[in-house]
Amino acid sequence: MGKQRSIAKLFSFSSIMIISILSLMILVVFILSKYLSFGKEVKQEIYIILGIFALISLVTILTSHYFARKIKNEFAVFSNFFRETSRKNVLLDKNKLKVLEFRELADTANQMIADKKKGEEALLKAKEAAEAATRAKSEFIANMSHEIRTPMNAIIGMSDILLQTPLNEEQHEYVEIITTSGNNLLVIINDILDFSKIEAGRFNIDRLNFSIRDVIEGVADMVAAKAHKKRLELMPLIEPEIPMQVLGDSHRLHQVLLNLTNNAVKFTEKGEIVISAELTEKKDSKINVLFIVKDTGIGICEEDQKHLFKTFSQLDTASTRRYSGTGLGLAISKKLVELMGGEIGVNSRLGEGSTFWFTCAFEEVEEGSTKPPFSDEDFKGLKVLIVDDNRTNRFILRKYLQVRECVCEEAGNAWEAIEKLQAAAKAKSPFEVALLDFQMPDISGTQLAEMIKSDELIQNTVLVLLSSSTAYQTHEELREYGFNTLLYKPIKQSQLFRGIASAMGVVKLEERVQKPTPQEITSKPLDILLVEDNVLNQKVALFNLKKFNHHVDVAENGKIAIDKFKSHQYDLVLMDVQMPVMDGYEATKTIRKMEKETAKKTGTEIHTPIIAMTANAMKEDEEKCLRAGMDAHLAKPFSAEKFITVVHEMAARKEE
Repeated sequence: MGKQRSIAKLFSFSSIMIISILSLMILVVFILSKYLSFGKEVKQEIYIILGIFALISLVTILTSHYFARKIKNEFAVFSNFFRETSRKNVLLDKNKLKVLEFRELADTANQMIADKKKGEEALLKAKEAAEAATRAKSEFIANMSHEIRTPMNAIIGMSDILLQTPLNEEQHEYVEIITTSGNNLLVIINDILDFSKIEAGRFNIDRLNFSIRDVIEGVADMVAAKAHKKRLELMPLIEPEIPMQVLGDSHRLHQVLLNLTNNAVKFTEKGEIVISAELTEKKDSKINVLFIVKDTGIGICEEDQKHLFKTFSQLDTASTRRYSGTGLGLAISKKLVELMGGEIGVNSRLGEGSTFWFTCAFEEVEEGSTKPPFSDEDFKGLKVLIVDDNRTNRFILRKYLQVRECVCEEAGNAWEAIEKLQAAAKAKSPFEVALLDFQMPDISGTQLAEMIKSDELIQNTVLVLLSSSTAYQTHEELREYGFNTLLYKPIKQSQLFRGIASAMGVVKLEERVQKPTPQEITSKPLDILLVEDNVLNQKVALFNLKKFNHHVDVAENGKIAIDKFKSHQYDLVLMDVQMPVMDGYEATKTIRKMEKETAKKTGTEIHTPIIAMTANAMKEDEEKCLRAGMDAHLAKPFSAEKFITVVHEMAARKEE
């Protein structure tokens, strides 16, 4: 439209110029004829010339207006055609144009549109091919995972069963190797599944309230047994500036920290591992947290560090590798950290240990209303002696105690501890509490406790035992050595203060409660319908269920299960998902429909717990089972203990 206006203005300007020049010439001739004496014949000739010039000018003006209007209309037609056809990605109809130049321009435009169309079609085909390849790969991995998990359930299940039978020492060792290998294979499958989901863009980050402290201490608890088996010190350190509650994905944070901590234990033969968190930035409610997993292990050379976070990359690539693994753990951790708005890296030197670090962005939220049964005032000025041969342990305990303004001193061994306790007592400023490590060279924590209690000068010191061992579990056993409280390593901050408060008599610390056994969860034998097409998995389930005197009916597919359900009321249904004839989803929906129809007729609501037993282990698989009407999701392979616990918990829930 702008170009059309420009053409119209050009022709209008030309017309005005011609009229102006003609008017000026007439005015000049009039003035000259008035003041100069021209003859009559000369004047006539001048008027004739002016008349001819005026006529020519008039014709010129009319012609220019005609062509201006025509060109303007042609340009408007072309412009509208081009706009419309470009939008619809079709070619121009040049036969509707009359001006030759516009037809040539239409040819050029048509060529541009055709090229654009070809490019878009090629891009669309490439995009569709890439999406199809990604879907095919994800489906293949998911299917392979299912196919592998199904026989693995039988392998791990039968191994568990075999371990419960009388075996000699050699046979027991063989079965344990089978079980360990099966569990290692399961870790590999889970890694591949996670990596596949991330690559396919199907990995979502949740935003829920959680405690960073609870996540770190939970990871430490999970890895503690492995660390203590190798005689490694495992210590969590959470800086006091870390908020109590944040908004983020606790599950993914736990996954990254667990992977890094497991690696630290794997590659460390002696020394210690510290899991720490510190606040690096805070702006309004937005915070950035730096997480560090530091070990005293074998370390990593500079060249290997370059490939560390790449897919399927491993430090030890020798044919007989000492350290097993897929090489996917760190690659998955990197992707997860990036999804949580952070970055990950490592600082290490060969033979000097490694420090893996990563950052995450969270949002601080208000703390809950739950408060501990003691306040900071209960610990302010409390004089505490920390006795531990590990310097890092002493550092962390001191840091925790100083947050609540305790007065702390350290001792690296029993003799140094006795000396400091006696000196403080003689100076009329005795230590009120002593934290004693159980495993120390030369003199253990229990031996040191006996020495303290036998010394009248320092025998009133309140003693707290810090131990990785579970040998002492009751207060009676502790009191024999003079201890008031036992705290298990790795020491949690909340656990430390609760333990000291208990020892000082501020609060009562509950004794460790033994978890109820599976048979204690429900009091009576159950009527169970087992829906499973795999014969080996049937045998595993039957063996575990019949140990508790449960009555079990077996259905090989969903259709048979429906028929059995019509004629019998079961306490529980164990439902496989992928089966011939009728799958578990359809069978569950049918059962729920039957229950609703029965409720309408009798006025009594019936809800039979249905547990999905499936090798489909993705989050969306669990959600699909719940949407179908199932109550719980048990991913294969599972241990006998987990299987029985879930079964009895669901049955107990029904009884309630």
